[in-house]
Amino acid sequence: MDNLLKVSVIGGDTRLIYTAKRFKELGYGVNTFGFELFSGAEDIPGQTTKLSKALENEVIVLGLPCSKNGETLYAPFCEKAIFIKDIAKEGQRIFAGMINGDIERMLSGAGASVKDYFKDEALTLYNAMLTAEALTGILISKLPCSVSGAEIAITGYGRIGFYLARILNSLGAKVTVFSRNKTQLSKAKTLGIEAVELSSFSDKNRNFRAIINTVPSNILGEKELKRLNRNCLLIEAASAPYGIDAQKAEKLGFTVFAAPSLPGKYSPESAGAFIADTVDSILREVKNSG
Repeated sequence: MDNLLKVSVIGGDTRLIYTAKRFKELGYGVNTFGFELFSGAEDIPGQTTKLSKALENEVIVLGLPCSKNGETLYAPFCEKAIFIKDIAKEGQRIFAGMINGDIERMLSGAGASVKDYFKDEALTLYNAMLTAEALTGILISKLPCSVSGAEIAITGYGRIGFYLARILNSLGAKVTVFSRNKTQLSKAKTLGIEAVELSSFSDKNRNFRAIINTVPSNILGEKELKRLNRNCLLIEAASAPYGIDAQKAEKLGFTVFAAPSLPGKYSPESAGAFIADTVDSILREVKNSG
C-alpha cells in the first residue's frame, strides 16, 4: 500500500505480538503498548511505555477478544488495566475482535470508526482451521490409543467441525458427526463421513474413544454421559455455556479436557499474522474505494 498508515497494536495475547510483527513486515509504521510482561518483550516492534503515544496513530488494533469484562481491554501482558473509555478519539479507525454492542457504542461515541475483524469470513475460516489442527494435536496427545481406527464423535458440524472431521478422517479415524442441521449432515455424508441427527446421540455413543464438542449448548448431560464407556475422552471446544456438563462428567469418572481459544495458544504466529493481513486488506479496500 502506498502512503502506509501508522498502526498501533494495544493489548491482546501472544497473537497480537505477531500481528505487530506482521504489520512491520508489510511496511507499516508500528507502535505497541501493553506487552511489557511478555517474556522476550524486547523483540516486539515499536514498544512505547505511554498509552498516549500509541493513541497518536490513526489505526488502532486491539485483541481477540477485545475485552472479557466490558470495561478494560483484554491485555494479559500489561502491568495495568487499560480502560476502553480511554482508547478512542475523533477520527481513529479501531479494529478489534469479538466486539459487543456496548463496547462498540462506547468507542464510536468518542468519534472513532469501529470494525470487528473477527467477522471477516476468511479470518473466521482460518481460525476454525487452526482450531481443528490444535484439537487434533490434543486428541493425539491425550488418547492412549492410535487415532487411526479409533471411533471418534464430533458434536456440531460448523466451521470447526468441518475441518476437524476432514483431518481425523484423513488420519484413518472412524468419525461420526452429530448435528441438528440437516444440510450440515448432508455435507458430511458427501465426504464419506458418517453423519447422524443429534437427537439420536444416545443410541450411537457406546464405543467412542473420544467425543469433541463444538456446540455452545448443553447436549451431553448426565443421561448421555452414563451411556458412554468411562475411557471415552471428552474434549470441550465450544464457548460458554458449553456442551458438556463437565461437573457431572468428572463425577462419573470421565476425563474432560477444556480447549478454549486454541489458535492463541497453539498457533499464535499464524493466527496473529492473519489478523494483520485481514486489517491490511480492509484498509486497502477502503483506500481503493475512495
